[in-house]
Amino acid sequence: LTGAHDLYDLGHHRLRDLTEGERIYQIGDATFPPLKTLDRTELPVTATPLVGRARELRELTEALREGNRLVTVTGAGGSGKTRLAVQVAAELTDDFADGVFFVPLAGVSDPILVEPTVARAAGVPRVADLRELDILLVLDNLEHLLAAAGTLSDLLAQAPKVKLLVTSRAQLRVSAEVEYRLEPLPEPDAVAFFVERARAVRRDLRADDAVREICRRLDGLPLALELAASRVKVLDPPLLLDRLGSRLPMLTGGSRDAPERQQTLRATIEWSYALLEKELQTLFRRLSVFSGSFSLDDAERAAAATFDDVAALIDWSLLKPIGEGRFLMLETIREYAYELLERSDEHGQISEAHLELFLELAEEAERELVGPEQVRWYERLNVEQDNLRAALAFACATGDGERALRLAGSLWRFWWNRGQLDEGQRWYDGAFALGNPVSPPARARALLGASHMSEARGDRERTRGLLEEAVEIFRSAGDSWRLAIALAHLATAQSNRAEELALNQQALQVAQADGDERNVAVILHNRGYFMEEDG
Repeated sequence: LTGAHDLYDLGHHRLRDLTEGERIYQIGDATFPPLKTLDRTELPVTATPLVGRARELRELTEALREGNRLVTVTGAGGSGKTRLAVQVAAELTDDFADGVFFVPLAGVSDPILVEPTVARAAGVPRVADLRELDILLVLDNLEHLLAAAGTLSDLLAQAPKVKLLVTSRAQLRVSAEVEYRLEPLPEPDAVAFFVERARAVRRDLRADDAVREICRRLDGLPLALELAASRVKVLDPPLLLDRLGSRLPMLTGGSRDAPERQQTLRATIEWSYALLEKELQTLFRRLSVFSGSFSLDDAERAAAATFDDVAALIDWSLLKPIGEGRFLMLETIREYAYELLERSDEHGQISEAHLELFLELAEEAERELVGPEQVRWYERLNVEQDNLRAALAFACATGDGERALRLAGSLWRFWWNRGQLDEGQRWYDGAFALGNPVSPPARARALLGASHMSEARGDRERTRGLLEEAVEIFRSAGDSWRLAIALAHLATAQSNRAEELALNQQALQVAQADGDERNVAVILHNRGYFMEEDG
């Protein structure tokens, strides 16, 4: 520095961003507080800064400062537990007189080896020698060594100034433990993370709609985002997005210096799966049949789940509770689980149970959508839309025309009132195209549903053709409730007033004979509209 006469070399120091150390200089003779560095720690050097996680960083440092002596950060594989824990430890270096130490456990295969591994990382001959020390130990990746949890409890009992920050995909379930569940990154942080990582291979990358959708598709999971970001060197974000229909084959090529299990997303999930007991592996596969979230009752019926087993998969960070008694398997994890289900001999049986479950729901909802609890039922179908779509897709894929038509035929009012006309029409076209023999009632219900899609588009000719066939079947089957609806809509599809009024009168008579006050009211409303048009 030109003109700096009092320049003092303070040496080489690591600062709290955890990247490589820097040489620090002081200008002038003023007295400054001691440097806050990481020189009294054994924390790994990180190649990249921590993106986001400000709230989590604050909450975890506060938890350890407030007297909690064992904090376990749990979360799905690839959620960034290790990186966050290391940063928490860096923030706490001044809180522990004897230092902060990182204990990597992924390569340790036997719980008996945890004690000597901890002692070696802390620089003491035996764990017992930690008794008088004021230190923080970061135990990373303990999920495959849960049998050693008792050893950690003993350590805390014998060493009153030792605190433990643990990362694991599952809780330790010991009395002193405070669990901190780490969720995926929220969208703004996920986008910032993706852009920061992508600029390592493509400096001109900017956040855009494709990047935001990539982050949503990858559930905000840091490892998945990092692996995807490495691909923008070859693929522009829109092209990368197109290829994320199957996530796992694309999400490879992690850093060579990362643990092998973190070099692909598949390997990360496989690590978790391999640690499960056989019964939990079976349930993990089965629950992948649900698309989106699911309730415990539905898991019990379709997958023979128990409350304890669902809770265990939550503990292993393979499921997450999302409130109101519902659970979610992240799509990045579900894709792996569903691959296993498809390869198993249970795929057909579990998918059949899922289809039957949601067919039952849709058929019950059909009438409830015009009942006093209709708001609740619309919301229920909205919550289950992904599962209803999955059930329809399975019925169509297996050529089950009967149940495909019944299911689609039960959902017409939901699609019609929500404006999902294109989707509804695609399902009706697909179900009718199967061409398999089906029962007349199933066909008629789908005809009624399809007619509403064409009616909403103003295609009167197609609407009339669909409804005329549906009316004949409903009349023969004695289905007066649907017959009244079909006649009422057939009336509105006419271009001749006399025909409109004649069909409206037929619909009214059927509804009155059936004692259906709602249908009567709708039909009379339609008649009033005809009369108003006539002046």
